[in-house]
Amino acid sequence: MYSANELIELIGKSERNENILKLLSNVGQLKPLKRPKRGESGVYVECQEKGIQILFTLAEEFSEEISKKYMEGELILDTIFFTPTDDPNASILMSLPKGLSYSTNRSSAREMLGQPNWIGKGINNDRWHFQNIRMLVSFSADESFIETISIGLDN
Repeated sequence: MYSANELIELIGKSERNENILKLLSNVGQLKPLKRPKRGESGVYVECQEKGIQILFTLAEEFSEEISKKYMEGELILDTIFFTPTDDPNASILMSLPKGLSYSTNRSSAREMLGQPNWIGKGINNDRWHFQNIRMLVSFSADESFIETISIGLDN
């Protein structure tokens, strides 16, 4: 099992990183990762039954500061999507980011995290920026609980 913070530490790391390889193994992902289709820049690792989905993006799609660390064509962990599972015992998560839980409502999230950097107009999404990471929280229609949290590189 992973804490959200342990997973967040993997954002921006290569598909060849030892801890990325362990994570992929723990979610049942076959190695190597599939390469993006022509004209696409990333691939998703679908493991929603484990409580997460992962987006890997080609290194050359990032800013030069990030892309210069990697080879062309190398996949970098870009974004992690945290989603509730039908079976909480199947989740690989011990905790969600920043002390949130899926039962956190929108006003409580704002109390915990401060005023968002961006607020969705007509949609129940708030986004915060922390150092080089962005976090988007999607709330239910009545704003009473969290549906999804995505955390990724803010490049």
